[in-house]
Amino acid sequence: MKKRLSYFNTAGFVALTIVGVLLIVFSAPVKQGVSNGIDICLNTIIPSMFPFMCLGQIAINCISDEYVPKFIEKAFFYTFGLPKQAIKTVIIGLCGGYPTGSFVASTQFEKGELSAAQAKKIMLFSLNSGPAFSILAVGENMCHSKVLGLFVFISSTLSCIITGIILGAIGKSSETLEAKPTQFKKDSLSQEFTRSVEKSVGASLKMCGWIMIFSAALSLAENPGIPESVKTILAAVSEVTVGCIKNSNSPVILAAVISWGGICVHCQIKGFMNNVNIKTYEVVLVRAAAAGISAFIMWIMLNIFPQVKSAAAIKNYTVTPTYSGVGITMCLIVLMIIFILDRKVTLGFNKNR
Repeated sequence: MKKRLSYFNTAGFVALTIVGVLLIVFSAPVKQGVSNGIDICLNTIIPSMFPFMCLGQIAINCISDEYVPKFIEKAFFYTFGLPKQAIKTVIIGLCGGYPTGSFVASTQFEKGELSAAQAKKIMLFSLNSGPAFSILAVGENMCHSKVLGLFVFISSTLSCIITGIILGAIGKSSETLEAKPTQFKKDSLSQEFTRSVEKSVGASLKMCGWIMIFSAALSLAENPGIPESVKTILAAVSEVTVGCIKNSNSPVILAAVISWGGICVHCQIKGFMNNVNIKTYEVVLVRAAAAGISAFIMWIMLNIFPQVKSAAAIKNYTVTPTYSGVGITMCLIVLMIIFILDRKVTLGFNKNR
């Protein structure tokens, strides 16, 4: 046993040494790769996902599921094998994109609202790109067609729903319709908002760290001696944004890349997965199946609407912000007004006590 550990330590040291040498020899492309990763994070990933991560945190703490109609609760359970507490989690995950669903499901598991099996199920299927990334970043910026971006979003969303139904059918026998009551903390809205921002910032930083690492690694593959087809496959398997750029001329493959998510996204949710004991092979199998389903749905839609396929053409793609500065400013103003009013209400309540 000790000899085996010694071999592993030696192999790890050798691997780190090789990586260090590569970073020194190929410092220029690595720097460019990290720079590209930062651009992707600042102009595409954070604007499209961070607001939904904050929204998800506030929703699970402030929005009660007590008043969910019984027929919706039953329909949701018999479709996905999940309790009513998971309804808002799935909706936020589908709208916010990866890794918002896993992020919110992990929080609900920590609060005791979802069991490990229920949170695991959500993390496996609620892993898709949101409308901001699919329609704006991929459709408008990369493919110059919002309609194609909408098709990508539809195919990936339907793929997630179908995957969720399959997983629900497999694990439904161990689930019951009875749901745990949601416990709400009696904190002010400003406190909930502050807490949600702090937690979302931490998750976003981890996400951006993985994106920069994979962008730097992929920059090493940008070598004239490596065939373009190999570069395209590596990008599609490794990092979703770069994979979409490389495959923007092929909508069917593009849909598969979006639903697969890339190893980078799988690494981003690794911390959440460990809490509910999800195995790596389970993620790979489920995401590969989702990618196949998404590609098939896109193929069907393109055969029904063939004119959309002609819009898939990349033309000097550059990373541009997915939201306007005016929109962000207005959101910040609204949030500040809510914060100030809520603060006054809280202070007045404390004085009257």
